[in-house]
Amino acid sequence: PNMNVKITYVVGKGMQLPCITEHSEEDVNKFHDLYVNNLKIIFDKYNLFVAPVINDQEILEGIITVDDVFSIVIEELWGERSSIS
Repeated sequence: PNMNVKITYVVGKGMQLPCITEHSEEDVNKFHDLYVNNLKIIFDKYNLFVAPVINDQEILEGIITVDDVFSIVIEELWGERSSIS
């Protein structure tokens, strides 16, 4: 690997989630919506195509692609459209 390559990355606002031992579907939906909204803001603001998911020790846990975000947005739009019909 070339160690002289400068890598620029964007760090989104950290999300503090409560420890819920017995969660409801409403709890899951609430925090999922919060997470997705933050993703949409970050991808839009920085014109990202891919973003790493890292833990608090900065170890890579996975990636999120713009296709992942688009899939969510499209699903939301179709849901709104079908509820109008």
